[in-house]
Amino acid sequence: MAYVTFGPQFYQSFGLANQKAGFLTSLIMLASIFLAPVIGVAFDKTGRKKPYLLTGSVVILLAFVLLALHFPGLPLWAVALGIGFAPIPVFVFAHLPETVKPHEVGMGMGMLTIASNLGTTMGPSALGSILDRTGGNFTVSLMVLAAVSIVIIAFSLGLKSGNLQSES
Repeated sequence: MAYVTFGPQFYQSFGLANQKAGFLTSLIMLASIFLAPVIGVAFDKTGRKKPYLLTGSVVILLAFVLLALHFPGLPLWAVALGIGFAPIPVFVFAHLPETVKPHEVGMGMGMLTIASNLGTTMGPSALGSILDRTGGNFTVSLMVLAAVSIVIIAFSLGLKSGNLQSES
């Protein structure tokens, strides 16, 4: 959410018009609209989730780093964020029933909702604070988002095979 909040401002800093900056920012969600069902089918067909989560997280990490370094091809990195983001919510919601007991799925969904809303509420404020403290330096803020990807990768690598159905 922090990227979606400040993405237009980031792209505008390259001289892009409001409409194009907003469109590039929206690609993270637009790509997921089309990819999430495909990824869900892949989870079901292969029984594997961890490789998709890891791949998505690495793609996000690389995209944030390349955006932070102002690497040429901004639209490509904006699309890459969408591609990388797509497996994450699919993983989270598909993994929940495998993690909790059947009679606890409702509470699990409630906890996921709390976590999601905390991220939605605190993410933009935290990134905005970083931007304020660094004089609007998007390189620092995007590197912080890349660091969040590293945490997700570390978490993913720490998942045991017993936690994931037919995972390897």
